[in-house]
Amino acid sequence: MKVLGICGFGYTGSGAFLDLFQEFAGVDVCADPEFSIAYTPDGLEDLEYHLMKAPSRYMSSDVALWRFLKWVEGRNNRGSGLRHATGNQFRHLSLAYVHAITQLTWKGYWGWDFSSSGFWRKNLVFRILNSRIHPFLSKVLCMNVDLPPIRDMRMSICPEHFYEESRKYVSSLIRAMGLGHNETVVLNQPFAADHPTKSFPFFENPTALIVDRDPRDIYVLMKRVALEMGRFVPTAHVKDFVEYYRILHVNQEDTTKRRDVIHCRFEDLVYEYDSTLAFIRERIPLGAHVRPGSCFRPEVSINNTQLFLRYPQFADDCAVIARELPEWLYPFHEHAHKPNGRFQAF
Repeated sequence: MKVLGICGFGYTGSGAFLDLFQEFAGVDVCADPEFSIAYTPDGLEDLEYHLMKAPSRYMSSDVALWRFLKWVEGRNNRGSGLRHATGNQFRHLSLAYVHAITQLTWKGYWGWDFSSSGFWRKNLVFRILNSRIHPFLSKVLCMNVDLPPIRDMRMSICPEHFYEESRKYVSSLIRAMGLGHNETVVLNQPFAADHPTKSFPFFENPTALIVDRDPRDIYVLMKRVALEMGRFVPTAHVKDFVEYYRILHVNQEDTTKRRDVIHCRFEDLVYEYDSTLAFIRERIPLGAHVRPGSCFRPEVSINNTQLFLRYPQFADDCAVIARELPEWLYPFHEHAHKPNGRFQAF
């Protein structure tokens, strides 16, 4: 199974490439949910760091595994999307994975349990239940009861089969989502766009396609659309956006010599459709293009380019972006096509 990850920086147009790959034979495409389990905080990369790269006695692995399972159990995070997509197998498969990479388990607790607790837990569980009730039960009534904060503690220091078990786990999630029947599986955001190869050890035969876009259009989209959904990019002040964009891209992983990381601009798929598609097919083995134009049409998506020209209220801000980030602007002037029709969000 080959895993192709379509990765963007937020409103960079990666959805257009997901649409494109649905037109090919021999490809399974999953646009929803975002498959970010590798690099999300408390995900697989954090487990790798605390178990394999920088273990600290029992402490680092115990907390890392606890946080990973807490993320799995969360009802309002991206893990909930995986829960639905896998037919509610997410928790079962995750528990089996944690069991496979855990070397030792015992009942206990330590100082982190207290320091990481909130006000009510510190007072009810530690100061009342643990300090008063538990000693009474064990010493006076001779009852050995594992009451909170007693929990399952887990220890894992450089487990021998960590990467093998991680790949098996990720593959099991993919198959539980009903994917993997074809040779290539296309996932939405499985790798971080700025450092994709950090997540590669957790996937079978991975390739990343990184999608970027003219920063002026990203800014306009954020101002017009994203503020209703979450402010994960600073846009209140244009200089903050410029600094955010520059930091993200200057520190981007250098993958110019790798064939398993491909960089494309959203605008290229629109204005240079034939050559961009040929470039992608040369780097990624794909089946026959059996449904061309059925899911992605450049003549429609052209309405999603040069958005900064349509909102004069942002003209001054976009001029600042053009002046401060010239190396990341798309050369629209080199193309004869001009946007037409009304804006169509995707």
